[in-house]
Amino acid sequence: MRTEPDAWLAEHQGELLRIEGYVWYCGDDWCDCSEPVIAEVYANRLVPRAIIPIAIWQGTFRTDGEPGGEAELAAKREEMMATTPDQAARIEWHING
Repeated sequence: MRTEPDAWLAEHQGELLRIEGYVWYCGDDWCDCSEPVIAEVYANRLVPRAIIPIAIWQGTFRTDGEPGGEAELAAKREEMMATTPDQAARIEWHING
């Protein structure tokens, strides 16, 4: 495990732009994997059109098109609305359905 600050990140990481909750998809037809994620999205100081997403929560990693990512993310949103509503309200939730 790395304990030293990441030099690349220290050089590139800009301001916090937003926090997003979404299901990440690999886009590969072979493995078809996905994972629900909540990520802080930062500006990139050296590459203005690029962003730096940093996961602050990751759900279950699924393969072979296994369903459940959207439901797990929705459950996490409901949990956060009940326990930390101020934090949950700051997240841009991208949940279908």
